[in-house]
Amino acid sequence: ENMSRLLILVFFVAQCSAFSLSHYGQQIWKLNSMTSKFRSGIHERGIQAAMSMEQDKDFVVPSKALTRRAAILIAAAATIAPKQSVADTESKASSDAYWDNLLKEGKISKKAYQVLHFAATEKPFTSPLLKEKRNGVFTCAACGTELFSSDKKFDSGTGWPSFWDKLEGAELEEGNAYDNFVNMRTEVHCRTCKGHLGHVFDDGVVWSVPTNKRYCINGVSLGFVPREQPASPAAA
Repeated sequence: ENMSRLLILVFFVAQCSAFSLSHYGQQIWKLNSMTSKFRSGIHERGIQAAMSMEQDKDFVVPSKALTRRAAILIAAAATIAPKQSVADTESKASSDAYWDNLLKEGKISKKAYQVLHFAATEKPFTSPLLKEKRNGVFTCAACGTELFSSDKKFDSGTGWPSFWDKLEGAELEEGNAYDNFVNMRTEVHCRTCKGHLGHVFDDGVVWSVPTNKRYCINGVSLGFVPREQPASPAAA
């Protein structure tokens, strides 16, 4: 019996070592990205977008076995999809044309299109906004809605712009059991255009931020509007 347990343990360790942490992270990315599209009722476009992103080095994506995992994703999406109102369904049905037009008119880049519309994840340490330290407000790259204030930004070292609080323009997704209980995170959207921004985690205590929240946001989904620093009483 002890020998059987030992063999099982060895087998388990061997299986775990066969997958790198980055590979696991890529699977999680694909599951969330594809599930988001299945829930919105346009999974065919979601698959096409994911296949397109597989060829783009600017995104964190898996490298193989898309078809095999797609079947699993369909089943998962069917069990965790939140109920949607008729108005919400109609809004999402028209979202393809909205995002396609923004891309066609050059109002957003291809990278921003993939992140905002298809919930892709940009590679870490690639956003110029990581080094943005001026006073101002971070806005939605698609519609200009104010999302985060510069005084709530902090350096998390994760490779994505991070904030410890949001403005009213950013809203949190509800009803995604997979994200809430498996990934321990909540998706963040633009309240106006519903574009995907990133996720919020409850690990802010690591950085001793006031809210204990870390809004981990794709830089490509943001714009930045600088504002003059208010004059101090002494200067006046």
